[in-house]
Amino acid sequence: MIFQDFKLLRDRNVFDNVAFALQVTGAKKTFIKRRVLQILALVGLGHLRNMMPAQLSGGEQQKVSIARALVNQPFALLADEPLGDLDKNAASEVLQLLRGINHQGTTVLMATHDADLVESLPYRCLRIERGKIL
Repeated sequence: MIFQDFKLLRDRNVFDNVAFALQVTGAKKTFIKRRVLQILALVGLGHLRNMMPAQLSGGEQQKVSIARALVNQPFALLADEPLGDLDKNAASEVLQLLRGINHQGTTVLMATHDADLVESLPYRCLRIERGKIL
């Protein structure tokens, strides 16, 4: 799950925020280190692994959130307004990242109120209107 407001653990650095998702599954430390570094490189944040969430931009925080969601190799990602709290450039970067994740085989389900964004994407879109899926 990817949240609009990131839901990062404020008392842990980038590496530990992503590692947490593996630690709760009982993964071995050597696997955790290798996998977290791999996924941080994928989202372009390997160089920020020791930074605290408060030291990051909104786009960087969202990429940490995406890395945490991806670290266990899910079949699908649920993204709740993942671009909502980001400036235009950061939103564009995160959208490109989500598209890349989708192209690698992970289903991405994204909820958004941004009609222009929805219309610009070449993907299947569902709209909920008055409680009905259209």
